[in-house]
Amino acid sequence: KAVNDIEYSYDLTPTVFRQKKGKIIQVQPNNALSQLGIGSSMSSMMGLGDTQIFHALPGNKAIYQDQYKIKEGQWPTNKNEVIVVLGRKNTISDLTLYGMGLRNPETLEAQIKAFQKGKTTKKSKPKTYELKSFLNRSFTFLPPAALYTYNSKQKTWNDHSTDQKLLAKQIKKGIHVKIVGVASPKDQTENGMLSSGISYLPEIDTTLREQAKT
Repeated sequence: KAVNDIEYSYDLTPTVFRQKKGKIIQVQPNNALSQLGIGSSMSSMMGLGDTQIFHALPGNKAIYQDQYKIKEGQWPTNKNEVIVVLGRKNTISDLTLYGMGLRNPETLEAQIKAFQKGKTTKKSKPKTYELKSFLNRSFTFLPPAALYTYNSKQKTWNDHSTDQKLLAKQIKKGIHVKIVGVASPKDQTENGMLSSGISYLPEIDTTLREQAKT
């Protein structure tokens, strides 16, 4: 098969937050997992899916849009819009649901504690969601460096990812996005280009890299 397009990407995993009742919640990386050193492989073993739920879309729309159908809403048209990408058979990972605030985070914490103790947790029955309930959920993207300040006396970087006051200031400078659509692979698509989760336009990565330089 001929190669239609070649794109270069940079190793940048954005830090993503959502807000609920005035509280700022870190969605990516998931704090409950990262604090315990749980990566994607272990997360998959727990049945939660990939720990990275936000993914940059390819710059060339032509190489992926024909592989998917819009189930609700539309494709993103600017960097303030994102889209939920379902897996085959319209599936979605637990971590993506937690990230969107559609599952109780206490359930995740209980599952992690049980896994650490070598216990197995009962698998919850598959739940059906109205796709419209995904739309208009909002998030804020920040470069990872935005969560750190440099202590010149100790010559160390201090992590402020749990400091709600500092986060509130940084969130104002972030890139605010909302979900505008839901897409799923077409029946004839065997290996779609997009990862299941929430996808954003590559302009966000460009902006975050520029912000990280300042």
